[in-house]
Amino acid sequence: MEDLNELKQKVSLLDYIKQSATGKIERVGNNEYRLNPCPVCGSKDHFTIYADSNSYSSFNGCCKGGTIIDYFIEIEHLSTEEAIKKLYQITGTEYKTKTRQKGDKNVAKTGQKNEVEKVQEKEQNNNLTREELEKTITFIQEGIKQKNIDNVMQVVSKRGISKEIADKYNMFVANLGKEARLFIPIFENRKPKAYISRAIDPTSPVRYKNSKGEIIPFNREYITKENGKNESIYICEGIFDGLSIEEADKKAIALNSTSQVNKFIEYMQKHIKTASSYNYILCFDNDEAGEKATNEMKTALEEMKISYKVLQIPKEYKDINEWFVSFSGNLEAFKQELNPYHKETILNYINNSFLNDISKMNNYKGRSTGFKELDKKINGVYPGLYVLGAISSLGKTTYIHQLADQMASRGEKVIFFSLEQSKFELVAKGVSRQTFLINPKEAKTSLSIMQNTDIADITIEAVRDYQEIANNTIIVEGNFDMTVKTIRNYVESYIKTTGNKPIVILDYLQILRPINDRWTEKQQVDFNVSELKRISRDNDIPIFIICSFNRENYSTTVDFTSFKESGAIEYGADVVMGLQLKVMEDLKGDVNKKREEINKAKAQTPREVNLIGLKNRNGKSYFKCSYKFYPAFNFFEEVETLEED
Repeated sequence: MEDLNELKQKVSLLDYIKQSATGKIERVGNNEYRLNPCPVCGSKDHFTIYADSNSYSSFNGCCKGGTIIDYFIEIEHLSTEEAIKKLYQITGTEYKTKTRQKGDKNVAKTGQKNEVEKVQEKEQNNNLTREELEKTITFIQEGIKQKNIDNVMQVVSKRGISKEIADKYNMFVANLGKEARLFIPIFENRKPKAYISRAIDPTSPVRYKNSKGEIIPFNREYITKENGKNESIYICEGIFDGLSIEEADKKAIALNSTSQVNKFIEYMQKHIKTASSYNYILCFDNDEAGEKATNEMKTALEEMKISYKVLQIPKEYKDINEWFVSFSGNLEAFKQELNPYHKETILNYINNSFLNDISKMNNYKGRSTGFKELDKKINGVYPGLYVLGAISSLGKTTYIHQLADQMASRGEKVIFFSLEQSKFELVAKGVSRQTFLINPKEAKTSLSIMQNTDIADITIEAVRDYQEIANNTIIVEGNFDMTVKTIRNYVESYIKTTGNKPIVILDYLQILRPINDRWTEKQQVDFNVSELKRISRDNDIPIFIICSFNRENYSTTVDFTSFKESGAIEYGADVVMGLQLKVMEDLKGDVNKKREEINKAKAQTPREVNLIGLKNRNGKSYFKCSYKFYPAFNFFEEVETLEED
C-alpha cells in the first residue's frame, strides 16, 4: 500500500471542495479561502481552507479540521476505511488492505497499526481520541453540577424557552476561555456525547462554538424507541428550533446542520424497524439550504416507504424558533400551527384567505379578450387554463394571436411561447392584421411584408399602430428543448422581476418536450396539462394553450374526442374550445363527400368559422361564437349572434 501521507498531497483539498461542496468559496488571505456556509454547523465566516498546507480548520470549533482524509470523515461522514479507499480511488492508486496475520512477529514486537487501524480508534470515539472525549464529558458533567439555571434563563427566555425545558436538557452557563457561553449538552442513552455552545454576548464574532468531533443530532435516539402512541416526530435544523417544538409537548430531532441530512438518513436506515413506525414532519429553515434538506429527506422517506408531511413555516420567519417567539407565549396557538393539516382546513381558508381571493377575483373582472361575443360567453378572462383546438390550417394560431394582440392593446402583459412559428412570422401576422383594420382594400399579407415586396404607407402606419401592442408583448421562440419546467421558470422570473401578472400563451401543446422520454404521448400530455394548470394556479394567471386534433376527427364536428389524448384536457382545463368550419354543422354523405365540402369551405374568402365551447367553468357549459376569417390578413371578424335561451 502506497504511503498515505504521499497520497494526501496528490489531491488539492481546495480543488476538491470547489467541485463537491454546495457553498460559496471566497479568498480571504494569502492562499486562504473561506467556505460559506460551514458544511458542519451552517454558520458563516469560519470554515477555512489552507492551500499551502492542503488542510482545513474551523475557527468556530465545530469540527477538528485536518487533511483530506479528515474532511472525508468529518464532512462527508465516511468511515475511516471508506475515506482511505476514496483517496486511493481519486488518485488512481490501487488499494490493497493490509491485515494482521497470526504470528506476525513485527506487529507483535512493535505494536504498529496499519493506516485503517490508526484512524478507526478515533472514529469509535466520535472522531476524538479517548482523552479528548473524556475531557468533553468531564466538562459537561462539571457544568451540569453548577445548576446555574437563573443564568441560563437570562439567555434562553429571549428565545421563548421555559425553565422546565432548560432544566430537562441540562443547560448551563460556563466560561470557554474568557467568554461566558450557554451550553446545551447532547446526550445519547443518558450519556453525554457532545455539546453545543452559543455566545451570550451578541457582539461575539463566533456565535456557536461546539465541542470537537461529530455533533450528533439532538434527540436522534427518539427513532430507536417503539412508537406506542401513534406519534409524529418533527425534523428541524437548529437546536433552538427543536427546543421550541419540545415546548409544545411534541417530539423534535434537530440535525444541527443541513449537512447532517445524509448521515441522519443512514441512521434511520440502521434503525428502520423502529424508525418506520413514526410519521415525520419536516420543518427545515426558510432558505435554500433548508429547501434542499427538505427535498433530500422527502426522497429518502419515500424510498423507505415512511409517511411524512412538510410543515410550511410562514415566509416572514427564517426558522421555527423565530416563528415560535412571535406567538409571545401563546403556546396553544403555536401548538395549533404546528399541526401541518391545520392550514388545510376550510375554516382556516375562510378565516385567512377567502376574502383576499374574492378581492383578487374582483381585480380580474372586466378583463376582455377583445372578442365581444366570446367575453359574453366566458364572462371575461380569469386565472385558469384555456385550451383551443382545431384541425390543421383552420387558423388556431392566428385566432389566439389576434386574441393576444387585442388583450395587449388593452394594457395586458402577454408572454407568447411559440414553439412552431418564429417571432418574425408572428410580428408580420400582427402588422398584416393592422393593415386590414386600417383599410381592408389596401391591406397587406404577412408574406408580402416579410418578403419586403411592398413597403407601402399603410404598412408604415400599421407598424406605428402596432407599437403599443408590441410594448406589452414578449414572444419566446421555442425549440425542441422547451419543457413545461422551462415555461414555469420563465414566467415566475418575469413576475418576480416586473411585478406584472401576464397572459401566457403556448403554441402548441404537442410540441413541448416530455420530461421523461420514455413516457407515452398520453402520459406526456397529461403531465404537461396538469403542470400548466398548476402554474396558472400557483401564479394566479390565465394560460391559453393551443392543441392539435386527431386526424380521424377532421371530418366531424368538434367534441372532446377531437383533442389528442383528451383525458387531462377534459378534466384539467377550465375552458375548452374548438374552431370548426360552419359547414361542419350540415355535412352529410360519405367521407369523400364531406371532405369535398370542407375543402370548398376552406377555399372561401372569408371563411365562415365557428368557435365551439365544450367546457366553461365560469359561464355556459356549451356555447358558439361565429366569425368570418380572412386568412390572407390574419383576421377574425366577429359575427353577432342572437342570445341563446
